[in-house]
Amino acid sequence: MFAAALAVRAPQAGQLVPIGQTAAFLAPYPVGVLGRPRLSQLLPRLGIATLGAFAALPGERVLARFGQDAAAAQRTARGLEARPLNVSGAEQDYSVTQAFEPAEDNLEPVAFIAKALAEQRHARLARVGAVCARLQVEVGLATGLRLSRLWRHEGRLSALAVAERVRWQISAWAETGQLDAAAAGITTLRLVPEGLSAATDRQSLLFGPRIAPQELEHAAGQLQAMLGHRAVVRQELAGGRGPGERVVTIPYGDARSRPRVEGTWPGRLPAPHPAVVYPTPRPARLLAADGSPVGVSGRALLSQPPAALSIDGVAPVAVTGWTGPWPVLEDWWIPAQARRLARLQLACADGRAWLLHIREGRWAVEALYG
Repeated sequence: MFAAALAVRAPQAGQLVPIGQTAAFLAPYPVGVLGRPRLSQLLPRLGIATLGAFAALPGERVLARFGQDAAAAQRTARGLEARPLNVSGAEQDYSVTQAFEPAEDNLEPVAFIAKALAEQRHARLARVGAVCARLQVEVGLATGLRLSRLWRHEGRLSALAVAERVRWQISAWAETGQLDAAAAGITTLRLVPEGLSAATDRQSLLFGPRIAPQELEHAAGQLQAMLGHRAVVRQELAGGRGPGERVVTIPYGDARSRPRVEGTWPGRLPAPHPAVVYPTPRPARLLAADGSPVGVSGRALLSQPPAALSIDGVAPVAVTGWTGPWPVLEDWWIPAQARRLARLQLACADGRAWLLHIREGRWAVEALYG
């Protein structure tokens, strides 16, 4: 018998539980016998007072809501071995593969199969309570050539999101000439999850419909399928001195390509922060009273007081006030990445305020304050 079942005293000394009847034997016992104080307090408040009621709950919901320890406790209540999660062993293979016979020369059926394979992969990982940090897409061709691409993401890619990434990747290979499906044909499609870890990063609902993050993933995947991979993005804070550097946009589902660099960032712009930050700085001309261009010296001094500002070649607007400039010198020890510029804040007669920078003698507008 299982040690978990023997840990609960039988009503009569020496009582034996028949094989396969452990769950029924444990069913009337209170959840407190599991030795999990938190579960023993929480489950009765949810109306789950016995091991039988606990065992009857959907296993994937218990795992998502309470975590690995509760999932192991539920296995005990079901009369099973409370095996700990082990996703580090090389003998575990959670990959899924589809062979095409004859070779498939149309990309649409391949993307359709990718969705079914992704659902199989999700089911396999869910059974062991694992998630993957990376997904490798492998395509085999009739010529014997194999192509692969590793996708990183922040959590759980939906089946639809996986299918769309397969579609994008195959299309990219076709556009670059690496994949000639019409000539060779695709013989195999394989999805390989990598970087497995315990599924402990999100808390699901025990009863009722799916949780909001899953609904969000589904909606984001549908939008990305219609509009493209970068059509749905999330914003995260990042290190930097300029307003356009302190917030980065990442396609939904992707992991950050580089970690956030913490620090005080000396030389960053003080508050107030601009209302609009342009993805691409707008070309501008800053003029003095005599119409000559205003520059910035090596000592971060304006060559002349600014009198007018022209943006995108339109008629100049009078400057009513300014502050700065603030010099920025970054990565000077790496010539290929070195950057030197100076920023200036301007207020104009039309009531708007701007953030400009000058680099290599050219002014550009980075942001609008109002």
